[in-house]
Amino acid sequence: MYKLFKIWLTLYRNFYKKYYLKSLKKVGNNVQILGDITLVNPSNIEIGNNVTLNPNVYLNGDYGVKIGSNCSISAKAMIISTELNKEKLIKESKKIHIGARIEIGDYVQIGAGAIILKGVKIGNNCIIGAGAIVKKDVPPQTIVYGNPLKFIKI
Repeated sequence: MYKLFKIWLTLYRNFYKKYYLKSLKKVGNNVQILGDITLVNPSNIEIGNNVTLNPNVYLNGDYGVKIGSNCSISAKAMIISTELNKEKLIKESKKIHIGARIEIGDYVQIGAGAIILKGVKIGNNCIIGAGAIVKKDVPPQTIVYGNPLKFIKI
């Protein structure tokens, strides 16, 4: 029975990966999905070559997300291109979202549980530490960690 379940699970995961990759705006070669992920508006998400998405990664593409090549996004990381417009929510009692495109350069590593917020641009060769909340741009060749964010130039 276990062998049958394992075969079914392998088939399901392969279908799941192909389905998600086909729903993206652009996808490079050798993109690996290593578990369940969540994609919101995948038609606005672009992923380069040799990218690894680990379990429970959340990508919100409402306003666009571009991930460069040779990147690794660790478990439970979130890339969120929207937020609530608080003024309209209070004045008009409506849930109005605002946002901006997120761009992640090549050779970027995003640690477990890190959160990248709307409009952020992350340069090439960067490391985002586990649990970091990134609200502003990260220049190339920089390590960022903590909350509030601390920057170390490599």
